[in-house]
Amino acid sequence: MHIDPRHIDLVRAIVADIRRGLPDGVVVARGVDRLTDILEGDESPSERCRRENAEALPYMAALGNGRGAALKAAKRAYPNNPSAHHRVSQRFRRHLREQK
Repeated sequence: MHIDPRHIDLVRAIVADIRRGLPDGVVVARGVDRLTDILEGDESPSERCRRENAEALPYMAALGNGRGAALKAAKRAYPNNPSAHHRVSQRFRRHLREQK
């Protein structure tokens, strides 16, 4: 099961609001706003790319960091979009080179 890092950030923000002693209504309203942002997909393309790159690196490392690993990671990220596999795998390889 894959846990989206945005969900973790959402829960941490709610816990932080509770620890600050904010009223329940404020905590609920802020939590709903944050959840709505996630569900509506307010993530910018650059944020999506950064998130996908960060998720792909450990997966590629487990596969050996080769060209085939980048393609497998791209297929995992976009299982129903064969036209994106080549483009995304190139981005993953470029990100891997930049990390070294």
